[in-house]
Amino acid sequence: MRVREFAVDLRTPLSTAAGDIERREGFLVAVDVAGETGVGEATPLPGWTESLEDCRDALAGLTEGDAEGAAAGDPKSALEDGALADAPAARHAVSL
Repeated sequence: MRVREFAVDLRTPLSTAAGDIERREGFLVAVDVAGETGVGEATPLPGWTESLEDCRDALAGLTEGDAEGAAAGDPKSALEDGALADAPAARHAVSL
């Protein structure tokens, strides 16, 4: 599994009740399984999902393997065992 961080300045700010959002930051995720590559993205929206830092930590746990012994780069087991339950943006990146 490969993770690359990105940041994009919005041409027009997105206005919400919590304030304007002028920049989106997140992660592009590539997962290789049986010769096929799946690509996803995790773009957390603080206040609605986990923070950027929490998303980074969740994805790093998948990349490096976690304390419960899940193999590195094995998002399927992380989805099944609930390791990403508190990280919806990270979960979205690997759910397909």
